Amino acid sequence: MNSGFTSPLETVFKIFLLFVFLSMSRDTFAENEPKSDLEFTWGYHERVRQIYMRNVFDLDDGLDDDFNFIRVRSQLWFDIEVKKVIELYAMINNEHLYGLKPAAEFDIDEFIFENLYIKADRIGGSPVTFTIGRQNIKYDEGFLYMDGSPLDKSRTYYMNAAHLTLEWELRKLEVHFIFNPKRDEYLPRINSRRRGLIEHDELGAGLRITERSFSWAEFTGYYLYKEERSYEGNRRVLHNKIHIFGGRLVGRLGEYFKVTGEGAFQLWQFDTYSKLGFGGYLYGGYAPALRFRPSFTYGFIYLSGSKGPDYTGWNPIFSRWSKWSALYSRTLTNETGFAYWSNLVAQYVTFEVKPLKSVSMHATLYNLDARWEKSCLWVYNWPEPPVCIGDPFFGSGRRRGLLSVMRVNWKLTKYLSGHLLWERFEPGSYYSKQNRDLAHFLRWEVYFKY
Repeated sequence: MNSGFTSPLETVFKIFLLFVFLSMSRDTFAENEPKSDLEFTWGYHERVRQIYMRNVFDLDDGLDDDFNFIRVRSQLWFDIEVKKVIELYAMINNEHLYGLKPAAEFDIDEFIFENLYIKADRIGGSPVTFTIGRQNIKYDEGFLYMDGSPLDKSRTYYMNAAHLTLEWELRKLEVHFIFNPKRDEYLPRINSRRRGLIEHDELGAGLRITERSFSWAEFTGYYLYKEERSYEGNRRVLHNKIHIFGGRLVGRLGEYFKVTGEGAFQLWQFDTYSKLGFGGYLYGGYAPALRFRPSFTYGFIYLSGSKGPDYTGWNPIFSRWSKWSALYSRTLTNETGFAYWSNLVAQYVTFEVKPLKSVSMHATLYNLDARWEKSCLWVYNWPEPPVCIGDPFFGSGRRRGLLSVMRVNWKLTKYLSGHLLWERFEPGSYYSKQNRDLAHFLRWEVYFKY
């Protein structure tokens, strides 16, 4: 990171670490002797995917923009536990690509540490668990926390973080701190490509409380904080501070009905002004106890947006991944960036069925709209005012289009699984007349996990 983060949050983080490490003193683990007792395990994952994409970026049949490639990701992990209290976990990752169209020569790419962390579980018999290092953090459905490295797509999802969990009875308290540079800076790499992981340096922190004492519902409330900074040389060109207040509720209405909703307000603080955003989703599901286990879901998504130059709408924080669509997450690259879910109003229906114990099938239809039409492409050159220029890719309407997603998942053995995915997008008036051709995304996957 250029010059690092110098916010008061770092002082809080250091105090937080001091508290945790004092809790992990020699006396804390005296009751778990002998300390020399170790348990070593290891495993290997291999994922092979072939992906075909047509028009997903430009929505224009007149351009030669179809892609066909194979992604091969290999992961080797090691785990060392001391009496199941202290854990050292490491995972080495390599993903390489075979280009079929356009053709590309084989490239072994880089070997990285996807995970490397130390975890202290139930410290001294207490309900406190602490993890520090490179780790994966996913909260609930990944609405706000899922992926700390969106620009490498599904190669990795990690965050450089400290995470503390306190669980007692039917309650859970979580505290975390995150430091993610735009490129991998903290751990060694072999055959380094200096791959971009995000567009700017990011810092995050948060506090979450989950309450499960209600017989009919589970509730989570949270406060989250994020900073985004970018530099050109020693000149700062971006500095956003975002405060997030939100909650999530999962409730059951009888034996077969389930309702889930989550919503959050975002207060953006820039150098001279602030703005407020809102995002959330709500869906209800019905899953009767019938043969083939059918289920039906109807849902609604709202992510704020703005016509003005001083605010880019909802910020997906650490959740820039293909949550709702692998196809449309790439189409969004034309707006704020890959999988930058924002300025979205959507309704959807899903039907799922399990014809076999090892096979599940689901189909989802999304009706996508925008909160505001994209009348300007705002060019930022901080601290100068943004400039509006025309963007021929977008039209004058708010209708994004109709998206269909069909997927088949299978699991042959406990080691071997896979899926087949097809997505189709029919653009609407949000895009220019030249950019309203059908887009397709197809993917098959075989996954070996040992």
